[in-house]
Parts: sequence; C-alpha cells; structure tokens
Amino acid sequence: PEPRRGACSAMVKDELVMYGGWLPSYRGLKQRPPMECVEVFNTKLSQWKQRRTTGTLPLPGRGSACVCVGHLLYMFGGWGNCKASNRLYQLHVTDLCWRELCPVNPEEGPMPKCHCGMINTSDSTV
Repeated sequence: PEPRRGACSAMVKDELVMYGGWLPSYRGLKQRPPMECVEVFNTKLSQWKQRRTTGTLPLPGRGSACVCVGHLLYMFGGWGNCKASNRLYQLHVTDLCWRELCPVNPEEGPMPKCHCGMINTSDSTV
C-alpha cells in the first residue's frame, strides 16, 4: 500500500486489516485526499492485497478507531470533512460488506471523536 497516516487497523486471525488514512504531502503539495480502500496484510504469506468492499462505506478520513470481534470489524469516529465523527461502522470480514450501525436514540450516542482507541476484551464485547 501507499504510505499514509491516520489509518486504522485491526488483526483478524492471521490478517491485518487496514482502512482509511491520508496520504502524506508530496513534493510540497498539500496532503492528498483520504484513502477509501481496505488493504489486508496476510501475516503467513507476508503479502498485501487491496480488497473491494460493498455496502455503506465509512466516510473517508483519518484517526478512526477499529477493533475486531470474531469475524466483524468495528470502526468508530475519525476526522473527515473538517470535523470529528461519532459514526460506528461494521465490516463483515468474510464477505467484505460495510454497514453503518445507527443508535436507536442518536442523542444518547457518544461525542464525536478522532485519534481515539478501542479494545476487545472478549470475542463478544466491544
């Protein structure tokens, strides 16, 4: 993959799944647009692959937090469109389909955040 900053990544079995981030400035130009692709590093084969995804893709940006729970990758927050986000997305890592998880009561959701973190404490809890 191209060098980038602010991408989020999480381990899914033997693979590192990476999404988003911004390409650094190049030869005095301002930073280029954010990445919108999923890149996967297979730790057994030491090989990167770019994967096409479907569904409701997260907004392109940087500084999101992500974590894997079983075969689902969760991505929260980040910085895009000149503001922090409080959106939560889920990527099914087997069929590579994104969906946005919308709270029942949006007023009770967390504040927008970027450059934060998430951890998995078990295979069923985020």
